[in-house]
Amino acid sequence: MYYKKLNWPTLDSEQHNELISLVKNSTNSKGIGIWGDFYHHYDLPESIRTWCKENLPITDDYQLVLQRFFNVESIPLHPDINRKENFIYLLSESGPVTRWQKRGVILAEVCVPQYQWFSLDVGTPHEVLGLKDDRIAISIFKTVPINKKSL
Repeated sequence: MYYKKLNWPTLDSEQHNELISLVKNSTNSKGIGIWGDFYHHYDLPESIRTWCKENLPITDDYQLVLQRFFNVESIPLHPDINRKENFIYLLSESGPVTRWQKRGVILAEVCVPQYQWFSLDVGTPHEVLGLKDDRIAISIFKTVPINKKSL
């Protein structure tokens, strides 16, 4: 299964606004790898980290970040090299489509709705299409050892 809607609790509107404001006003973000020109991570406020740990079925070995894609219309086909599954909670408006494919064959696609938790298979090659504005989301994941043969 490439994606699954999760029946997890959602954040409230005050928390949504806090996170959107943090991204829009922050000068403290980290560009990620070769995609640093359009993909940044931000530290989640401690209050949101605590809420996630108290309300979601995750353990201390999960990483929690706020992610933002910007100034880009699509994210090219790629597998994530250090994680296999990502729990995502989209804060910006829904619209972009995540599509999985192998050898040119489309395996699945989903439009993740705003304010709902989804599990995404990010170890399988996937792309994100139709980005019209910033894509801001909470991202929760465990890192896995990098398979150097796949690089």
